Amino acid sequence: MGGSLDWGKSRATSSRSFYELAAHPSIVDVVAELLGDDVMLWGATLLVRSPGQSHPCHSDIESAPHDRSTVSVWVGIKDVTAESSLIVVPRSHRFGVTIQEERSRKGIDRNTVGIEQVEGWARDRDPDARVVVPRMSDGDALFFDGQLWHGSNNRSERHRHAVLLQYATPGTEIRIPDFNSLDWPFTYLDLPRPPCLMIRGSGSPLSNRFVPPPAADEGGGRTRLSSHSHRLGVPLASDDRTGWRPYDLFKGTTANHEFISCHVSALTRGTSPHPPHRHREEELLLLLEGEVDLILPDLGEEEDEQRIRLRPGQFVYYPAHFAHTLEGVSEIPANYLMFKWYSHPPSSASEILRYRLCDGLDRRVESDIEEGFRPRVLFAGPTSCLRRLQAHVSTVTPGAGYDDHVDAHDVGLIVFAGRIEAKGAEYGPNSVLFFAAGEPHGLKNPGNETARYLVFEFHGHKGAVPSLPGGPSGSFLGKATDLRRWKASLRRMIERFR
Repeated sequence: MGGSLDWGKSRATSSRSFYELAAHPSIVDVVAELLGDDVMLWGATLLVRSPGQSHPCHSDIESAPHDRSTVSVWVGIKDVTAESSLIVVPRSHRFGVTIQEERSRKGIDRNTVGIEQVEGWARDRDPDARVVVPRMSDGDALFFDGQLWHGSNNRSERHRHAVLLQYATPGTEIRIPDFNSLDWPFTYLDLPRPPCLMIRGSGSPLSNRFVPPPAADEGGGRTRLSSHSHRLGVPLASDDRTGWRPYDLFKGTTANHEFISCHVSALTRGTSPHPPHRHREEELLLLLEGEVDLILPDLGEEEDEQRIRLRPGQFVYYPAHFAHTLEGVSEIPANYLMFKWYSHPPSSASEILRYRLCDGLDRRVESDIEEGFRPRVLFAGPTSCLRRLQAHVSTVTPGAGYDDHVDAHDVGLIVFAGRIEAKGAEYGPNSVLFFAAGEPHGLKNPGNETARYLVFEFHGHKGAVPSLPGGPSGSFLGKATDLRRWKASLRRMIERFR
């Protein structure tokens, strides 16, 4: 399942299977109900308990300093029964004290405390408190605050397997405990800082050390993409012989894509790169210079219905299996940029984005800009390959911008006018930047004129886990990530957390 990065709880940073389970929308949707839209994963661990093995009742040391900002998800995998599942004290995260501190006050060793003592201490703080052993089986999941009093005792005759996933808000500072001192008072290591993953939304890298998630195509031979930047020399030289010349910028795999590529092309008048065709990949095509006619057979039966003129600054989104090509129509060669990507579709597709054409230029006057930075969303929605594809155009006045942050999604950016500064370098018109998920990046306008640029956000579905036996259905993952199994208890869990 891949090695760990710096400590044993970081399996999701190197194992795609761990990462996809932790990032599965059915799990993250529940966590987001508890923590908010920005979700960070800081722990992913495989827990194996042999027959008769116990784990003393405890509160998670990493969560101890943080009230109501961490959530743990315990997922049963193999041989999970009422005899081997967790032992918990509901509402104990509200006590304001960890069980380790409570034991330390009473001078009792962690390996000798009994369930009766734990329940007695809990009732001293809440007369209705009691120790509960949830009746769990393989594929069941339990959500709880990291400060909750909990433990385990495998009273069965089989080795019990479970996965522990640990989340927090991205501003919650997580540190690695000193494993030579696991009792109260807790001590933590200054270095290394634990590697964290943005699972949904964005977060500042000031509080935690963020790393990129494992790529979608482990062992597939493709390049693992990191952030890229290219200053395009528009106009691009065309091929006098064929009339079409492509220039590859990058291609490979990311956390959100099994495959993504970006290229620019020069296309002469009367030339098409290929006949109308269909494919499983999705595409975005942005015209940089010249003019082209889009030829789209799926739009109608008449030729005039199938041809659409595209001008500089306009772009088109092609969904998967949508017939398309284009033809150069201007005196000068047309220059265009294309993103093309594929990710394994989810098991059940919702209403998805269809073909659309947009103007990527923000043509409103600068006096409308508030606080120096103005994004304007052009469209956003799910596709067959992505949880969400979003396009927005941004305008930034001199000196304005935003600080470094980390996104859970990949970002493509094309500069139209002015200059921007990112990752210590400046970029002018026709520059292309790509920020891979999990890599810190910020942006500002270092020049004397307003900068304008177009942004594409690629939010992955995740949760496909093609590498696991049985895929997303017919396996423990299909059971664990079936939200319908949890609907009855979800409201109760949320109320208890609050």
